[in-house]
Amino acid sequence: MSMSYTDPNTGETKRVPQGGTLPFNEVNFNCTGTRGLVGIFVRSLEVQHVLLALGVSALIEHALGTSLPLVLLDSSSPVRPVDRRTRLALVQEVLKAGGHKGLLQHLQTPRLPLDLKAFSGLTEQEKLVFHCKYGATASNLEAIFSKYAQRPAELLQLVSLGLRVSAESKNAPSAREIVRASAPLIVNASQSMRGGESLDDHPCASALEPTSPRCLSLVQNLVQKSLVEVKDICANVEESSEDILVALGAQIVLQEFCSGRTSARLENAIDELKAWLEMASSSCSIMGVFLMQSWLTTWSEDKESRLSAFLSGDAVSNRSSFLGGLKKLQHTRSGEPYVRQLYDLVNSLHSPCLRFRVLREVLGLSERFSRSVVHGIVCLAYDIFVAHPRSAFEVDEATRLEAEECTGGGRGRSEVLGVAAPHRFSSDPLGVESRRCRAQYREHRCRKS
Repeated sequence: MSMSYTDPNTGETKRVPQGGTLPFNEVNFNCTGTRGLVGIFVRSLEVQHVLLALGVSALIEHALGTSLPLVLLDSSSPVRPVDRRTRLALVQEVLKAGGHKGLLQHLQTPRLPLDLKAFSGLTEQEKLVFHCKYGATASNLEAIFSKYAQRPAELLQLVSLGLRVSAESKNAPSAREIVRASAPLIVNASQSMRGGESLDDHPCASALEPTSPRCLSLVQNLVQKSLVEVKDICANVEESSEDILVALGAQIVLQEFCSGRTSARLENAIDELKAWLEMASSSCSIMGVFLMQSWLTTWSEDKESRLSAFLSGDAVSNRSSFLGGLKKLQHTRSGEPYVRQLYDLVNSLHSPCLRFRVLREVLGLSERFSRSVVHGIVCLAYDIFVAHPRSAFEVDEATRLEAEECTGGGRGRSEVLGVAAPHRFSSDPLGVESRRCRAQYREHRCRKS
């Protein structure tokens, strides 16, 4: 039998001498559908190689509904499958690993999450910790948290644990998934107490009416206690870790809403804006002095504030519109309308100074949350509660966003809260540039090969 191949540089067909070998280590065949998929090859039993292969396996099963075995293919051993015991041992090695400076610092970015449903030897808490240190699929995380949907106290404790371990591991994608999976359950539990629905196994259910003041107070106390823990985690996060702050900030904003404290701050902010607008529309002599003093006060906090905006009436017009947005926000009572109105309000603020600080305070966020981080928080909250078309790559948010960036659509820029933002909606605007660089790198590699 003779062999020949096509030279990729010249297009010339060349014959392989007798006893020779093809100058390739890959042979490609044209297959239709999933019939040609028989397994996933692993280069070695090193942790990063096996985790990557397991992540590919989870993605293929999610997107195509095909479960594939892992096959070890190296230069020193016969081809053989990677058995369940070996895979479990590697997952347990990740669980024992230290923080971001340990075993996980060399792993691929972005990581592909694993489907842990086959690892029956792991407890729910071990699965959560693995997710925090590396990554589990969105469906895995939803399955863990849904078991505690009727037990808010335990759910909040689990969420705090997950956010703490994710922050310590500097694993922002996993922290975002924890917020994404738990926030609807927390909001629903809070609304059930207000709406008169009974929660089985909840301390309120046996002794109190769900809408009684004592029961509502208990739910709010649970949320407020959890808020203290989340803010404590924030205090230990580096200022440069904006991606982690987005996830933690989203949890704070949503729990502040559930606790009822956002409503009280909204009322105060509305009263103060009303008083300011009344003074700004008083007689001309008083108005001029008042607007000058207002600008000086604003300028002392934000050097980008322009005197011309106050003298031309733009400041009055902007704050009047902002007041209308806050009033609409005040009248929302459930998760989706709240984040919809919040998202619309934020996107109407192009270069805010005082308005940004007021909004940040209303949301329950401290000064360490910058404009870009607050924008990222609102986009994440919007994406959690507002339905969007499902993607074949939605094994988790990070994988979906990476795939979307490869399409190259929506490259325009706009301004929101005084910072540049992608023209097309993104649930993670802070990560757009990094994803774009990785997409361009992969495209360049494909062209070279």
